[in-house]
Amino acid sequence: MSEKTLRVGLVGTGFMGRVHANCWVALPGAELAAIADPTAESREKCPGAPEQFEDWATMLANADIDIVDVCTPTPWHPGAAIAGLEAGKHVLCEKPMALTLPECDEMLRAGEKTSANFMIAHVIRFWAEYAYLKEAVASGKYGKLRSFTCLRRMAVPMYNWEMWTHDEKRAGGIPFEGHIHDVDYVRYLMGDPKSVYAVGVRDSTGIGQMWASYTFNDERRCSAEGSWGYQPNYPFQHAFVAVLEDAVLDLSLGRDNPLLLYRPNAEPEPIKPEPQSVGSADEGGNISDLGGYYKEIEYFAACIRDGVKPSITTPQDARESVRLLLAQIESMETGQVVTL
Repeated sequence: MSEKTLRVGLVGTGFMGRVHANCWVALPGAELAAIADPTAESREKCPGAPEQFEDWATMLANADIDIVDVCTPTPWHPGAAIAGLEAGKHVLCEKPMALTLPECDEMLRAGEKTSANFMIAHVIRFWAEYAYLKEAVASGKYGKLRSFTCLRRMAVPMYNWEMWTHDEKRAGGIPFEGHIHDVDYVRYLMGDPKSVYAVGVRDSTGIGQMWASYTFNDERRCSAEGSWGYQPNYPFQHAFVAVLEDAVLDLSLGRDNPLLLYRPNAEPEPIKPEPQSVGSADEGGNISDLGGYYKEIEYFAACIRDGVKPSITTPQDARESVRLLLAQIESMETGQVVTL
């Protein structure tokens, strides 16, 4: 295992970029060496004392870095990620991978041409309660999974560059900005569904609310909601209910014990996975601490040090999650079940 300090170049220093920056600053054996963003005011908010650039091309040409971490608005994910891969850098790119499958495929091809690591940051796979559920289902400790219901609700984000998330052509609405978390996790937990049916509500941002129902090649069933059609003071929520043969696992924010285990003839049991908080994420967003963001970045760095490809989430996984999301949008727009 190499002890070399990993030098990171961060592309995009908005809210999510600063979340990643705080993780890199907190991670032993890593250094936030450079940042690239066209807005000086945004760059100045980043922690540490990284070298500053106005664009990723200039950063790649001049900065001594091992990793490119892409936290730009979604339309720039392909360009920044591919540039980093073509420069021989390891690339971590925020979700969603891209807005279209051709863009995803272009990114996949760039990743296949290099020995460097490439990972899309699907953070829910690393979030403590979701990781606990995945392990519980995989191990069979509570029996087989019968059904899974999940949701993600929030106010429309007001903390982003030029309110870019309010433009459906650039952001894709709630499906790509919030709901993709649960779409990806459903695939991670249950595998690829056989079909999907979705309905939704449009607002000034595009699709502001979406509900999806999935069927599989067995008796398992799943539904997921993603919404940001709420007032500014509405609290962020993510939640799930997993019904297994011998237990129910219920996650809900806002209570003293968010994850509860229900078993026959027993009081609800609080489940407290290993603490993940290593500090504050930033002000102005919908997360309070680094949590799963730190765990995914720690994992990506460990893969580089160990000389292995990331396996908890792969670029092909991220591409298939975009494919499923696009199928949901097709179902919503046509009113038909879409077979996958």
